[in-house]
Amino acid sequence: MSDKAPRILFGILAIVIGAAVGWLMYLHPEGLNPKWPLWMAELAPAAFVIAGMQMTATGLGFPRLGSLLITALLVCGLAIFNFAAFFTTPDQCSETLSFLGFPLLTRHPGEADCKIGAELIVGTIDLLIVLGFLLLAKQKFQRPRGEPPQS
Repeated sequence: MSDKAPRILFGILAIVIGAAVGWLMYLHPEGLNPKWPLWMAELAPAAFVIAGMQMTATGLGFPRLGSLLITALLVCGLAIFNFAAFFTTPDQCSETLSFLGFPLLTRHPGEADCKIGAELIVGTIDLLIVLGFLLLAKQKFQRPRGEPPQS
């Protein structure tokens, strides 16, 4: 058995599990959070399917397809996190200050504070991702020093 076979098998397993969970969510949406539209909730099992496709593609020797599928997986994850932070109603949260795993102080802020905290965290992550893509684009399209401009 080659070293690629486990990756392919695990990828196929992830595709099957993601498709089965997505189909069950579609058939029985009454168990889902009513604050989330079905199309947004279906992105979670779609992420499993995309990840399985990526593992299978790289196992079969298609690295460019695998990198495209990684991008699709990141977009899927970002869509889920951004929807949760910016488009849902706030939930109750708690903040705990701990030392060596022992809770020292616990605070239960209001719903608005929880929402603002989640938006700040997700917004910061979004900003870092956009800045990372801008740096990659700059490196990709920047001419090496001393090279004349193309005519």
